[in-house]
Amino acid sequence: MDLPLGETAPLNPLHPYAYSKVAAEALALELARRDGLPLVVTRSFNHTGPGQRPVFVVPALARRVNLVRLGKAHAVAAGNLDVRRDISDVRDVVRAYRLQLERIATRGSALGPMVVNVASGQSVSIDAIAETLCRIAGVNPPITSDPALARPGDAPRSAATTGCFGS
Repeated sequence: MDLPLGETAPLNPLHPYAYSKVAAEALALELARRDGLPLVVTRSFNHTGPGQRPVFVVPALARRVNLVRLGKAHAVAAGNLDVRRDISDVRDVVRAYRLQLERIATRGSALGPMVVNVASGQSVSIDAIAETLCRIAGVNPPITSDPALARPGDAPRSAATTGCFGS
């Protein structure tokens, strides 16, 4: 797979969830073309922010770093530390959605159906995220890789060509 991914990159779903997203996108685009409807399909890359559940990597790491800060742990465990993700702040992602809705409201069906990446345009390793969280918390524990936390079949890297936080 060539990275970073642009909006016109071929889609290559590798698991049922990805297939369902590709199918839903194709159906939406086809109906919009057929009926002349304005449509912006957003391909949102990873995002994080306040209130996100700790089943996701950034809040899970933040929780483990906090345990070190509180003296309840001596190390921060993560899955594959070399995995790289294009991660945005959820507030920026919501802003991007709003801007796309405003684009549709002002341009209507003249806009035509389109696909837009919503991403930061930068890729960061899980290890770097953990290090940043440790620095913010004022701790310097070892950051270890725990195979039990790794996701099998996880792509080693994701990145978008650009972030779309405007029109």
